[in-house]
Amino acid sequence: MIATDGSAMTEANGKPRILIIDSDEDFREMIRLYLALEGYSPSAVDAVDAVVRVRSDPPELIVAEWTSPLLDGPRFLKWLREEAGYDRPVLVLTALKRADIESRAIAAGADAVLFKPAGPAAIAARISELIQ
Repeated sequence: MIATDGSAMTEANGKPRILIIDSDEDFREMIRLYLALEGYSPSAVDAVDAVVRVRSDPPELIVAEWTSPLLDGPRFLKWLREEAGYDRPVLVLTALKRADIESRAIAAGADAVLFKPAGPAAIAARISELIQ
């Protein structure tokens, strides 16, 4: 749902809508279920559906995988920030353990980075920090 000023609206429970983008269906479903139990209004999609979802119904926060077979983190963030005009928080998840990944993700437009295997509680805690 989009407000008249173009911003994403929260669901009736007052919690923000969260879009989870990850190539691992089991992982994104686990995160979606956990966030729903925490009172959020999450949805989970793969990279193919992410672009359509962001354009048609932008969430208040995105949790996105840094790399996947269909999603290149730097290009996705560039598109998200520059072409889609998305100005809300983005939390990047990555399994890459290289020292430069966090700085590269932040430079590309991420607001925060968590390294997998970050569990649902750690992801929910970081989301809470980002939406404060």
